[in-house]
Formats: sequence, structure tokens, C-alpha cells
Amino acid sequence: MMADNIVAIAQREVPKDTWALHNSIRRIETRDGARVIADLKDSKGRSIAYFVEYGTGIYAKNGRGRKTPWVYMHRAYGKVLTVGREATPFMTTAVDEARLKSKKILRGAWRNSGLSNR
Repeated sequence: MMADNIVAIAQREVPKDTWALHNSIRRIETRDGARVIADLKDSKGRSIAYFVEYGTGIYAKNGRGRKTPWVYMHRAYGKVLTVGREATPFMTTAVDEARLKSKKILRGAWRNSGLSNR
């Protein structure tokens, strides 16, 4: 249930430039339980979700972003000069929001169970 909530929230929060990243967010089952992944890759095999979540270039949250401008080829616009992209923490937001929602549900169930008075 929590994984499904995370998927729904992450899909709501993720930028929808092409919808490709949105469509890659899904729940998978593992031996340890459900996991939520966003597995869209760029042409070099790198996770696009990571760059969206943490930012790129001068905006990178981890401080490891490139500090100088660079040019890349965009499908629609041709050559584009950039210094990076600000982070859009869609997955972190989804996990935090789902955690709060789960806590509220559990608190309500505990109160309604009659056990909270013991």
C-alpha cells in the first residue's frame, strides 16, 4: 500500500516535460517487499531520475555538479547552452508524504481500536 502511494505521489510531483520519466515510475516486487523505481536512462545509461531529483550543474544538491556552462543537443531546439537544472525532488517528496499519510492512518486505527486507553 505504501509503495502504491509513493508511485502516485511521485507521478504527481515529477516534471512532465515528455512524460517519459513519469511513465517510468513504478512499483516492483522483490524478495524483501515492494520497491518504487524510476528507471528512465539517458543515452549514456545514466539515471535521469537522479539528475531531476538532485539537480545538475551549478544547481546540483550534492555539490558535485559541473561549475561551467556546457552545450548539449536537444531533439527539438538543437544546440542548447546551459548551466544546469534545479532539483525537483519528486521521489523524496513522495516518500515523505506517504510516510506522513501512513502515520496518520496508523494513529487513527490505534485510536479506534480501543487499545490506546490501556
